[in-house]
Amino acid sequence: MTGLLACGPFLSASPAWSGANGDADGNAKVEVPDAVLVLRSAVKLHAPTLYEILRGDLSDNADLDVADAIGILQVVVGMKPAPSPAPLLSFPKIRLKLADSILSPQEKLSFNWEVEDADPSLELQVLLQEPGTAVSALPPNRSLIPGVRPATGVVHSLKADQSWDSAPAPYLKPAVAGSAEAALPNASVGEWRVSAVLKETATGRVAALDSATLLATDKPGVKLSLNRSLANTGDPLRASVSLAGGAHPNLVALMSWLVTPDGRQVSLPGLSPEFQPAYEGPASDAEIKLLDREFGEPGSYRINVRLMERETGKLLGWAEAGFQVCDTPVAVTGVVKGADGQPLGGGTLAYATVEVVDLDDLQMQTAPIKADGTYTLSLPPGRYAVTASIWDSKGRHRAEHPGIFTAACEGTAKTLDLTAAAPTGEGWTPPAAPSPMKKPAPIPLQSSPADCLPKPGVFISYKNNALPPNQAKAYLGDFASFIRRSAGPDVSFLSILE
Repeated sequence: MTGLLACGPFLSASPAWSGANGDADGNAKVEVPDAVLVLRSAVKLHAPTLYEILRGDLSDNADLDVADAIGILQVVVGMKPAPSPAPLLSFPKIRLKLADSILSPQEKLSFNWEVEDADPSLELQVLLQEPGTAVSALPPNRSLIPGVRPATGVVHSLKADQSWDSAPAPYLKPAVAGSAEAALPNASVGEWRVSAVLKETATGRVAALDSATLLATDKPGVKLSLNRSLANTGDPLRASVSLAGGAHPNLVALMSWLVTPDGRQVSLPGLSPEFQPAYEGPASDAEIKLLDREFGEPGSYRINVRLMERETGKLLGWAEAGFQVCDTPVAVTGVVKGADGQPLGGGTLAYATVEVVDLDDLQMQTAPIKADGTYTLSLPPGRYAVTASIWDSKGRHRAEHPGIFTAACEGTAKTLDLTAAAPTGEGWTPPAAPSPMKKPAPIPLQSSPADCLPKPGVFISYKNNALPPNQAKAYLGDFASFIRRSAGPDVSFLSILE
């Protein structure tokens, strides 16, 4: 054992690797605090998160116990090799990029995509939604009138031969990075939405998605884009205009202004009280940024855009969008039920959580599901995707809210119940309780000039696989008391875990 210590400080090694099993606290190092976190979880002094369980469960029994804490300490002092990195928390990603955001309906659509961390079981679907006839319904103070027919129409799926079909079909399997070029399925004028989707072939579950919009027209026009209709005072608001020149021969002027909650009107993009054109010159295709900032004053705002002939003032296109800024939290409560209608969250289980993802900030918040199936969340205003995950004795349950959940500025409490599909996979079985461990017999004090131990020192050796929480907690207290009685208060000691 002396050689392993190598006269260095005890429990100070910090082997670093990303996502390694044993790194319970997620800081890319396996060290003593990881063992402390696991031990506190084993004796019920800490409620571990799902991520902490995944990273610290060396014994692979879907729980954090004393055996895991001992295993982590053994890795720290070099008594065991570091476990192989665990494939934890690796989520696929896809990024889509269009070659042009404005084109004639007769031109070909060109785009490419990049894929990261995609499992071979995932397939790629490319979807194209054509211009519709109506704007999505929103409250009047947050309505978006983009200036063109929005992409709310028929959805087409790209086939391997670069043609489009109304039936969903995989474009590429397995999903890898690539590019494509295809003619639009028809000559509709307005906004088109291109989406690249990674899906599980077996279940149809969407693993990742990215989308982008383009404006197809042969005439002068504008398309207004706004990144969010609800914002907190610390959230960035971004607005831009796609200006299509078409074949218009005359000079044009693009005017844009912002109406603030107190009724003031300021010019965009400069926020000046004096109106200045956002663009003035020959009709041509251009992308113009109007806003990219935070708004500290709560209230309702409105963006206005007008495209006119510079000489005659003839209106060529217009668009408007509203957004609200507020910080009032919304209390959300609900019940998570199984496919049989019974509440989930009780009995023996590995985890039971509700996860919400802010669709504008991509921030996640979680809440535990109680034994009666209920949960409680406090959400800042925004748009959210809501899911629930439970692993119990029947298997893994997953529930998804079918649409976008909106926490509005009014702050009114909301109820959102979730119903899970039938469970899949194997049920979770808690680890068997081990036999109680006997106290170690007193060991005489010993010292040696070559063993690097503190002088005087005591060498204590014991073995343990796992203990029920109450026994482990009691034993740890007895063990510390035993050390103090045997060695005295002024004697440092070293405990080697085998």
